[in-house]
Amino acid sequence: MATVLFGIGMVSHPTTVQGSSKYIVRSSANIHHHTYKITKGVLYSRRLDKKYGQISHFKKTTWVATKKERLQNSCTKKQGTYYYVVSSNRVHRGWINSRYLHKVPKPTMISKKSSKPKDETFNADAIDQDFFKLVNDARVKNNIAPCVYNSDLETKVSKIRATQIITHFDHYDAEGNAICDQLAIAAGLTNNGAAENIAQGYQYSTNHQTAKEIFDDYYYHDADLDWGHKENILDPSNTDFAAYTVVKDGMVYNVMNFIFVSDHYVNPDPHANDPQEITTVYNPDYTPDDDGSN
Repeated sequence: MATVLFGIGMVSHPTTVQGSSKYIVRSSANIHHHTYKITKGVLYSRRLDKKYGQISHFKKTTWVATKKERLQNSCTKKQGTYYYVVSSNRVHRGWINSRYLHKVPKPTMISKKSSKPKDETFNADAIDQDFFKLVNDARVKNNIAPCVYNSDLETKVSKIRATQIITHFDHYDAEGNAICDQLAIAAGLTNNGAAENIAQGYQYSTNHQTAKEIFDDYYYHDADLDWGHKENILDPSNTDFAAYTVVKDGMVYNVMNFIFVSDHYVNPDPHANDPQEITTVYNPDYTPDDDGSN
């Protein structure tokens, strides 16, 4: 798995660890970007007041440490050294006790699959069409109406966001505002904001494989951690979809956006048992004034 992922929409909050916020920082330092393998332990927020997740979920992941702090428990007076680590694909991050870190000679970011020569020329349209199909296939499999492809959402939100995340890989601006919400509302596409998944990953040998690897990270690999990507894909109230994918210096950047359009909402049918009856049609020329006929 070599994909950076962030999602906003239906996102679970980190778990608060009771009684673990009484830590005093005794020393703090930035460190050179050392690379480590970590197979056990827990990722925490700074001062250890929130637990982000078990490292055991990421046994094959390489981590890069950028900071370290010496913490002292104000009650027990015991001290420990914690490192701030970021996964090599830059999606998971947090503080972990130094005893769980095992240094490796150099960062290992590229999986065996991604080291294969690129056989296909990068084709963003083909990748985005695959994303649309994969999203709707997942929705239909779960008896959820497929999304409508919204080209206005693509050009006025997703395309802009895909360029932005190359240098600012985050959902929020410096003031803490969701950037996709601001764009979607300013474009008149919604009054309620937009949901968003963003990813940075490697270009694989085919465009379909590139889309499939990133989608699998959205849908499967992050699902257990409740980052919100799978929830965005399967949310029945997300009626309209758009995607935009770019490549920069060999890295692929993808944005998925979802909005609610009341005219496109279909009430989930609990008795639906034949998802093959619902077909997915990619329509990049869709506009909100379209009547859907082609």
